[in-house]
Amino acid sequence: MHSRYVFLARGTRDLSDVKWEFDTWLGENGDGNVSGRAMFALNDEGDSEVFVDDYKGLDELSKELLERYPSVEMLKRYGWLCTVEESLFSFPEYDDELKEAVETDVLRDLELDRIGAWFIELALDKVRDLYIGLELGDEELLKSSYRRLTLVRYLENFVYYGPHLELPFMDQGSPYHFRCFQLMDSDGEGETVLVADIHT
Repeated sequence: MHSRYVFLARGTRDLSDVKWEFDTWLGENGDGNVSGRAMFALNDEGDSEVFVDDYKGLDELSKELLERYPSVEMLKRYGWLCTVEESLFSFPEYDDELKEAVETDVLRDLELDRIGAWFIELALDKVRDLYIGLELGDEELLKSSYRRLTLVRYLENFVYYGPHLELPFMDQGSPYHFRCFQLMDSDGEGETVLVADIHT
């Protein structure tokens, strides 16, 4: 399965350096099934670079995403969208109308530093609902197990690491578990966001 992943590099505006950091990260965190490529990077001065050529339309998708999310802040919001898509939108009650409302009213308009608290509160309510009334041996228990585990993993890690990280960017874990990662946190100046296509 191919998905978009978002990486935050703090303390640098060097796009090539961030790509190198991503390639290193992928080599260390991948396995025989994980493959990927950097699509593009954008720094907080507005410099950007598309790294992919015409591979499965990723060059055009990169340009579309850069047009839709033209700043580091907007790409951080895109990271939240990727996180919410994987953890919450996989549940059937999130129809297209509700997804659009979440993307518009929360992920676009809510202050960036408040989205984490919003996510944790919503995830807590959802997890509570998921466990109430579960019966061992119920076929639905097995069908919803992966979605439940994914949401609980996000919730636990965000609660535990949230005070020390800029959510949703994790500094540990694998591409199987999260969609946003912190690549660098150096003492330099600037921030850069890199978006990648990764197969898991």
